[in-house]
Amino acid sequence: MLEWDELIYILGNYRLLNSDEIVTHITKYYNVNEETVRNDKRLMSKIYEHDFETRYINLPETSYGREDFDKVRRKYVKFSDTYYDMCEISEFMPKEDVHHIYPIVYGGSNHYKNLIYINGFLHSLLHENPREEYENCCHLAIDHLCMLTHNQFELVTSLQDANNDHFMASKLYKQRIKTKMWEFYSFLNALPKSDIGEPSQYISI
Repeated sequence: MLEWDELIYILGNYRLLNSDEIVTHITKYYNVNEETVRNDKRLMSKIYEHDFETRYINLPETSYGREDFDKVRRKYVKFSDTYYDMCEISEFMPKEDVHHIYPIVYGGSNHYKNLIYINGFLHSLLHENPREEYENCCHLAIDHLCMLTHNQFELVTSLQDANNDHFMASKLYKQRIKTKMWEFYSFLNALPKSDIGEPSQYISI
């Protein structure tokens, strides 16, 4: 279950969103009124930590085709390498793929807010989402996955330090993330069709 501070940290440091984008994301995908967020001074102080001009990236907002993706991908990888704050996770999961959070086949774009630079294992895990055709389910899934990679890292590194076994630690890391992610997918898959457009009403933050 996500906490507010954790969600903001994930959106700023994994998703690379600036402050306005974080507020928009929270209100759009977590059924929270924008005024409620902006009136919370403690919350906004956390959000403003990600408010700097260089977080705006010059990529085409209206690019939807695969034919434009190679050019967009190169720019996004450079952007991600500059600001991605989770380099320690690369010890177990080096970044390999640029993933469309909401797939192009369902109407997703090449805009950087719809992209994330991730490990191949995580990329394949995201495509196991049983509700991948729904934009909100895709964004909730990537938020949840980022939370899992962040929360499991300290535990697994402590096991590696204790046993001096990188392979074992990496394998355990992936197993834990996959198990927890499938629990989340089971939650999405069990939603009634009438509620699938608003799964966040079942998520407490």
